[in-house]
Amino acid sequence: MMATSLPLTAQNQRSSRPWSIDITPQVGYRTRMTFDTETQVQGGPTPQIILDSNPAFGVAFGARFNHQELVEFRWSREDTEMHITNSVAFPRQRVLLDQFHFDFLASMLSVSGRPGRAPSG
Repeated sequence: MMATSLPLTAQNQRSSRPWSIDITPQVGYRTRMTFDTETQVQGGPTPQIILDSNPAFGVAFGARFNHQELVEFRWSREDTEMHITNSVAFPRQRVLLDQFHFDFLASMLSVSGRPGRAPSG
C-alpha cells in the first residue's frame, strides 16, 4: 500500500505557468552632463551645453518565458534644464530626457553545468 500527501506531491511539480510578467517602478538621480561644442570664431571661448542634475523616474516591464528567457522594456524620464555657457543668445531652457532600453536575456548552462545568465542579443 502506498500513500502520499497531496501537498508533498505538489512540491515536486514544476509550475504549470510557462511565463510570468514583472512590473518594476524605478527612481534615480542623474548628475550634471556637459557637452563640448565647436566654435566658428577663432580664439573665442568654446561654448558648452550643460544639462543640470535632477531626479529621474521610470518603469520596467518584463516577461519571462519558460523560466529561462527574459524580455524587458525600460523607460525613464528626467525633467531638467539646459543652458549654454559663454552665450547670452540662448537662455536656460526646460528639457525632458526620455531614455528607452530593450533587454533580451537567455539562461544558459555554464561549463560547471549550473545555470547561468548570458545576454542573447
